[in-house]
Amino acid sequence: MPTDQGESGDLVALYLVEPGVLAALYEVTGTPEFDPTTVAAERAVDSERYGWVTPVEVVAAAELDEAPRLAEFGIDGRSLQNGRKFVEDRQLWRRIARRLTAS
Repeated sequence: MPTDQGESGDLVALYLVEPGVLAALYEVTGTPEFDPTTVAAERAVDSERYGWVTPVEVVAAAELDEAPRLAEFGIDGRSLQNGRKFVEDRQLWRRIARRLTAS
């Protein structure tokens, strides 16, 4: 079961509300750490609340005008209203990676 901050090897899809696309797929490569100072250097707002830094590597990415929409994968955007959705279906991750790579 994934933790709130992710574990090494977890995959994370970057969904951009505007323009409503999956722009990239990342793999968590290390242990997340709470480091509000590093976060504040980039964006001071809410760094104490959202101060987690997670090392990642890009698995696949697409240009925004070619990036897929959630519906291509049978995902309803309302399922992300809590800010995240855990997906354990490995086939879905493979489909997302292939689609992003093909863009």
